[in-house]
Amino acid sequence: MEWLNEYGIDYSQSIESKKLRILDGYPNIYSKVTISDTNMLPNPLDLPITTAIIKDILIKGKYNFLVIDDLSVLYADLP
Repeated sequence: MEWLNEYGIDYSQSIESKKLRILDGYPNIYSKVTISDTNMLPNPLDLPITTAIIKDILIKGKYNFLVIDDLSVLYADLP
């Protein structure tokens, strides 16, 4: 999230206060090493697993809204 600071966008307070949670799977598609973290989707190319993880987080977290950015891009090239 630090790279967003260059553009004047700072989500750190919202994340620290747990008002915002960002799930990311991008590094696990392109990185040579799998990254494990509470906010990291373990295998974003596995649609059923990704969907189940997102659903579980939404139910347990009681969030008011969900923003999905470029999720369809992850699956566009699948056979």
